[in-house]
Amino acid sequence: MSLAITLGKVRNFVIVIISAFVVMCLLKYLQWCIYIPLVFSARYNINEPALTFFNLLNKPDLVFEMAKIINENGVWSLNKIGRSSTGIINGFLLMIFWIMEFIIMTECAFKVFWEDTELPFSEILNSWYIILLDKVIVGVPFDLSFLKKKIEHSNFNKLTQDINENKKNKYIYLSIYQPSEASTEPFYLSIKNAKRKILLKNLKIDQTDVENILKTIQNVNSGA
Repeated sequence: MSLAITLGKVRNFVIVIISAFVVMCLLKYLQWCIYIPLVFSARYNINEPALTFFNLLNKPDLVFEMAKIINENGVWSLNKIGRSSTGIINGFLLMIFWIMEFIIMTECAFKVFWEDTELPFSEILNSWYIILLDKVIVGVPFDLSFLKKKIEHSNFNKLTQDINENKKNKYIYLSIYQPSEASTEPFYLSIKNAKRKILLKNLKIDQTDVENILKTIQNVNSGA
């Protein structure tokens, strides 16, 4: 999926979200096609010929019915949870566990897939930018005064304030992207705080700005 987003040049957030959700649903279905035969064989001691992976693949109605049976009877237990003496988790409580599992898996997928769409794309070169620098900067505040002319006054003040307020965590994430090949295309700068909140996304910068940023990083690291 991540490769498809990159090769397909997908940059629309909504499309990425929908695509990731569809892929996770398909993966979850495949998981159930594997899970159901194992549960019925190992837990319920039922070896039904119809409950095989390849047979379940094209029978979503059968998968749904078997999932209902598993939900009614349960599969595993927590000693102090559940009304029955055996503590078997089933019904509504088991459904909650399944939903939480799906949400966690989907959220992880979104994070992985969305990272690819953060890369700038060059229409001229017809290719994605590549990462020149992806670094954790320790020792904020980080001086970006040389970029003041490229950022609107209000936005620059807000950015400076956000970075300075980050002193408690004492670091920021800074990324510089460069064209995939030599060209007149600009570089791009992105900054995130310690909580990965975007403070500055894909600001166009030139070679001189890149050199100034690298010098600033060197000064921070040396304690100058």
